[in-house]
Amino acid sequence: MSIKNVTVAGGGVLGGQIAFQSQFMGFNVTVYDVNDSALKHSEQLMTSYPDIYKNFYADGEKADKVIENIRFSSNLTDAVQDADLVIEAIPENVNIKKDFYEQLSRAAPQKAIFASNSSTFVPS
Repeated sequence: MSIKNVTVAGGGVLGGQIAFQSQFMGFNVTVYDVNDSALKHSEQLMTSYPDIYKNFYADGEKADKVIENIRFSSNLTDAVQDADLVIEAIPENVNIKKDFYEQLSRAAPQKAIFASNSSTFVPS
């Protein structure tokens, strides 16, 4: 399977960094979060990333275009409609994660691979 479309669920510090790096490396990226306010905050967090990339990558100048190439959505069905890979980076709360995965299982295409960035829960 070829992965082209990545959805990052959770646009906080970690999810935002995953999304930015994924788009920088050439993937089509959508960031999903629970509401437009959270998405605005995610986009705002990312504004400092281009300067960091310029220090570490020879082609760091392309980082200036990354944010404008990321799609943001507060609608889960919309956010995962073409996803090949969904990377979950939502809060470490078992009820939030359980609810998210129940919704995700109904919304994502069958081909989608689910990955968790959980640091305290065993995904299984």
